[in-house]
Amino acid sequence: MTYSGSSTGNKNAVNDNLRWDCYEDFTDYFLNVASYIHDTLHIPVTDLEPVNEPTSGYWVYGSQKQEGCQFNRITQPELHKNYFNPAKDPYNPDSCSALNKIYEITGRELARRQKMGKLDGVIISGTDETSIDEALLSFQAVTKKAKDYISKIAVHGYMGSKRTELKELAHTYQKELWMSEVSYGGGTWNPEAMDEGCFALCRAIQKDIYELGVSGWVIWQVIEGLGENLLWNSNWGLIHCLYEEPVWKENNPFGMSRKQYDLGKEHSLTPEDIRKRGFSRGDYFLCKQYNTFGQYTRFLREGFRIVDVSGSDLIAAVSLNGNLIVIAFNDCAQEKTYRIEIKNTGKIISVHETRTSEIERWASIDASIYGDFWIVLHQPARSVSTYEIAVQTI
Repeated sequence: MTYSGSSTGNKNAVNDNLRWDCYEDFTDYFLNVASYIHDTLHIPVTDLEPVNEPTSGYWVYGSQKQEGCQFNRITQPELHKNYFNPAKDPYNPDSCSALNKIYEITGRELARRQKMGKLDGVIISGTDETSIDEALLSFQAVTKKAKDYISKIAVHGYMGSKRTELKELAHTYQKELWMSEVSYGGGTWNPEAMDEGCFALCRAIQKDIYELGVSGWVIWQVIEGLGENLLWNSNWGLIHCLYEEPVWKENNPFGMSRKQYDLGKEHSLTPEDIRKRGFSRGDYFLCKQYNTFGQYTRFLREGFRIVDVSGSDLIAAVSLNGNLIVIAFNDCAQEKTYRIEIKNTGKIISVHETRTSEIERWASIDASIYGDFWIVLHQPARSVSTYEIAVQTI
């Protein structure tokens, strides 16, 4: 179905790769898989997304890191003209982009199947661009029909600054907005470290909730290879797992190849190195990023209402039973103290803190100072805490 003969991408990475006469074939394949999961296996599917980072120019022929396929929002008629049949295809590549075509066909075919009782309740998301600014441009570029088919705007939070503009766009078109992929890391390999990746995560969640207005926030790199992190002396992913065999496997993408791991004195990792460290397949480590993310996901639940706060290192929400959740992070080397005034919620009757820090993982703490309508939070250096505040309605 592709111009290059490979799903990894076109030989020129910025060119569309799905052949112009294969959009219906690809959509049938894509929806058949989703329908098998949803309708035959009865595993609920909520969203369909026909593209991933479609205008990024990342997906090139032969890449070992293929995650998507190029679907440009601008037309490329010279590329597609030999596969365009005007007698059968209403999408003229002179005026129609690949991105627009894939969404219109996916939307049309999903609606047809739903009339037949398949994929009930499933919606279409888009366009999962790698940048907030790119997501804004791509949604603006597609036709009204394509926009109507997209129920949820999904964006990756790696780059871009136009959070307010994308938030307003979603509001204008009455679309739900999700941050659907991002991940952080760096530092040195140490699963116990409360390092920069932890606080990059905190800052991103806070900004995306308040400035972007998302109702869903999804982390990408839940599990990352222990070998990769050891090789680069880095701390990417919430969980590090040695899921590859600690032996050489030449020409095998699922093993350890010399090309990837034996890179000289500065960066080298061999099966012998792994054995000397005492690691074997299946070993895993829960990193402090795992606990940091849990400070949000264990307490901010579906249906909670986000409320305004005055600090850029705070998030607050009202739970379904009317109690208050406050999440605070301190990325400084010194303790921070906050005094929070509670308005229009009720009288405080109890406060419980759960904290992750340099020396703690989801530690349970009952040491907050509070009155009827205020609370003092003592936030240790390099830590993140969630405060569950029970209130009594007056």
